[in-house]
Amino acid sequence: MVTGFPYCPDRKIQGLLRAHSAATGVQFESCLDVGCGRTRADTWFATTDLATGPRRYVGLELDPEIRAELLARGVDARDPGAPDVRDLRADLCTALEVIEHIDAVDTPAFLRTYLGKTNRLFALTTPNCEYWDGRKPAPGQERLRWIPDHFLDLTTLTHGDDSAHSHKQAFTPASLAAALAEALPDPSWRFTVYRGWPWTLTDQTAPRSYVLYYKLFALAWPTRPGS
Repeated sequence: MVTGFPYCPDRKIQGLLRAHSAATGVQFESCLDVGCGRTRADTWFATTDLATGPRRYVGLELDPEIRAELLARGVDARDPGAPDVRDLRADLCTALEVIEHIDAVDTPAFLRTYLGKTNRLFALTTPNCEYWDGRKPAPGQERLRWIPDHFLDLTTLTHGDDSAHSHKQAFTPASLAAALAEALPDPSWRFTVYRGWPWTLTDQTAPRSYVLYYKLFALAWPTRPGS
């Protein structure tokens, strides 16, 4: 179970991966990058000192145009529904800025699938939506007048936009923790949800400042030997 929501000062999750590796001695021979897009995380995995051995990288991407671009550049990019993905596993499984694009009803199955493909560490990022309730500030943030662009994208769904690139749901630290807890493969697994990427916003008319954590990071890992 999670014991709170610690803060991470970083914009990206790689620092948490490094801290976890240092604390556990775990390194990664393979990486499964879910919803890889054009981020080219394969280049990071090919050079990071967190990886060892064959450094096998597979990117999963629904968009056929993006897959074609990656394949042309020599990246092992596959359709997540393809038969050769069914039994694929990796030491490190990442889903960076992906879960918010999945319908809420499909989220438990998505998490169970990719946690089940993880040998050593699962890493996830998503926008942190705890400060807003749709287009309105959440309770306790009534004077906050800034709305991030991912909330504006979320509202387009009410007008029939159901594209794979739209934001279909919003997570808070508590709701992300609940989703992970429900999906863990067995009781030997542990996870932590972090608030990350701090922003300081100042309302010059008040004046009033807010420190907001723009992202949620999560790590989940098996602790039982042989898992």
